[in-house]
Amino acid sequence: MQSVSQIDPHAQIARKIRSIEATKVALLTQVADVMRGVLEGQERETIESLASLIGTAYLFASQLGLDLAQVDHSVCSGLPDWVTQGLLDPDEYERVRQYLRALR
Repeated sequence: MQSVSQIDPHAQIARKIRSIEATKVALLTQVADVMRGVLEGQERETIESLASLIGTAYLFASQLGLDLAQVDHSVCSGLPDWVTQGLLDPDEYERVRQYLRALR
């Protein structure tokens, strides 16, 4: 078996593209799984699907070369805007904010 450094650069690029495309498909599938769980009232399925979706979103960010800490920061800093726009209940925001702060 060849080491990664011995693989043709074009093959490495093709493999990376396939990996990213597979992750994009997984993201869409998991969004559908979340919605299906909500529609069917399946709490366990919804939780598992959300967990997979969040994990895959982090994987996708990593594949794109994004700084995961910056992604976290953007999530946290964007939530107050959702409250201001009326898209998020202030009590829900506070619960999520406290949870995310406890993770740090």
